[in-house]
Amino acid sequence: MDLPEISRDRDVAANKRKPTRTTLALLVTLCFMPLAQATEYYVARTGNDTKNNGESADTPFATMDKALKVIQPGDAINLLGKYVLAKEIALTAPASSAYITLRGGPLMSQGKTEASEVRCENLPHCIKISRSNVQVVDMRLVGSRESAIYSNGHSYLRILNNQIDDAQRYGVHFEGKTADVAEGQGIVVQKNRVRNGGNTAIYVLFQAQLSIHGNEVTGVREGDGIVAVQARGATIKENTVRGLVKRQSSGIKLRTSKDVVIERNTVSDSAGAGIQVRRMDEASDGWLPNRSSNIRIVGNTISNTVTANSNQPPQCDGSGWPGAIVVSRTDGFQMSGNLVFRNWGEGLTFNSSTGGRIEQNVMYDNYGVNVYLNNSSDSVVRRNYLSYSDGSEGVPYYRCAAPPGGVTLANEVSTQAYDADNFRPLRNLNVDNNIIRGGRGGINYYYSAAMSQPPNPHPLYFPGGLQNVRIYNNTVYGSLQNAILAISHSPYGGPGTPGNSGGGPGHSDNHINANIFYQPTDSYLLRSLDGRDAEAFLFRANLWRGGNPGTPAETPPGDINYPLTAALFVAPGLDKADSYRILPASGARDAASYTFEDNRLWPTMDYFGARRMWGQVWDIGAHEYLPQP
Repeated sequence: MDLPEISRDRDVAANKRKPTRTTLALLVTLCFMPLAQATEYYVARTGNDTKNNGESADTPFATMDKALKVIQPGDAINLLGKYVLAKEIALTAPASSAYITLRGGPLMSQGKTEASEVRCENLPHCIKISRSNVQVVDMRLVGSRESAIYSNGHSYLRILNNQIDDAQRYGVHFEGKTADVAEGQGIVVQKNRVRNGGNTAIYVLFQAQLSIHGNEVTGVREGDGIVAVQARGATIKENTVRGLVKRQSSGIKLRTSKDVVIERNTVSDSAGAGIQVRRMDEASDGWLPNRSSNIRIVGNTISNTVTANSNQPPQCDGSGWPGAIVVSRTDGFQMSGNLVFRNWGEGLTFNSSTGGRIEQNVMYDNYGVNVYLNNSSDSVVRRNYLSYSDGSEGVPYYRCAAPPGGVTLANEVSTQAYDADNFRPLRNLNVDNNIIRGGRGGINYYYSAAMSQPPNPHPLYFPGGLQNVRIYNNTVYGSLQNAILAISHSPYGGPGTPGNSGGGPGHSDNHINANIFYQPTDSYLLRSLDGRDAEAFLFRANLWRGGNPGTPAETPPGDINYPLTAALFVAPGLDKADSYRILPASGARDAASYTFEDNRLWPTMDYFGARRMWGQVWDIGAHEYLPQP
């Protein structure tokens, strides 16, 4: 019997909703079908382009041209053994998110193993990358007239575990598309060895999401170790750079970049600076727009740099050298946990910058001074150990026949084009909770109206002065030449321009509180502050011991001239931070007081990391004595 029409329609509809066994089987088959497999191609000088398929080490192609014609996204080319390139390797496979890989490998022939070595002495580049999503791995590249590995305007490039020798200019050279926007992204340069290059070993411009990690650079004749220009969101870490020849070179150079971490790198044995952060040369405006911002320099080790300055005479002549770490024209900067020692320039030079935090660093035996704040504002120098080596080890780094000072502040005039218009007031600065063994001096503001020598005479310093500078809870032990606290007179009444006889803003609203100034020699404790200068500094609860008190022969009102015979430190005079912990009977105990009312600026943590408790009177100096339970 025929079903009613409506019932038949319902059954048909139901059958349409139910997959048949055949349909299910087809779906299962499709789901588990293998995708197209990436192909590994091989190239060796023993290969054959006509007879071999290039798909195994036993059947390699003879030329890179053959492999480049067949490679597809996701594929790899293995270049085996020693190979001399007739022309540069041009990686131009179709655009895709799938990587193509160029890999070096050993050649097995007649029972022998031949290591990878690709020679390209007469070519502009060994490898030119003209697509995104490329890996270059385990290659040894020798030569090239320009760059061993080069790319312009491409992203997601990985340069991993290669060795690059004797490039006439750059080892790795990557450029983004524009100077204004970092369009390139996802660049990784990791665990490469770049040796004996003519110019900069790793040079990257206009890139975001950049990682330069674990590379080793040695023997650069003309340029820098690692350079990043206009980077955005970059990490430069765990690299080793040594053996840079030129005075103008830097181990790591960062120009006009934002949101960059420079972490756990080692720079040594180089003629120029260890790390340099600055704007581009020849900026048309002294401040905008070419400044770096949000730069972190953390956990690096810098030693035996600025060696081009090692022939300076022991007297005070000479100028113009860089520091071991130089930060210029930067907004927002952190330098913490670094070890900076035995360099022929200042430990840290902080130029024409703002928003810096210089914290928990160890610096010693740096030529002239360990920390130099020059034309900088709104910054903190906190919980650092600044010192020098006793005996003959520290002597090569003496300037003016003395070890380095601790902290120096100045408004130095620059004659360099990239530092034109570089004056910035020394304003809103905190120097606190540092332990300083003073060589030439302890803490120093310097101004002189002197001119430099012909043939290019110019003023050496702006008459800037100090404004709202707080120096508190430091422990300063000794100075061999200058007063342990030396504040130069700065003329008042003018705009602060070089050579202005009317002076500059002068000193105003400064606070020197709760410091220990301990002078074991007969040098002065305090350089005299007279008249208007004296009114610009509020002293309170500082503990002065030993030496010559200064002129007049009294400590400032409200301070403590501690008896010379009284116990104070655990082991004064030794080159060790723990030696400057205070003893239980010290007069520094429970005696701190401050002339600035904003308790957000008060030192809630001492040099050693101990918390100072609210509701208690704190100790003077960089150590808060906490009885053991």
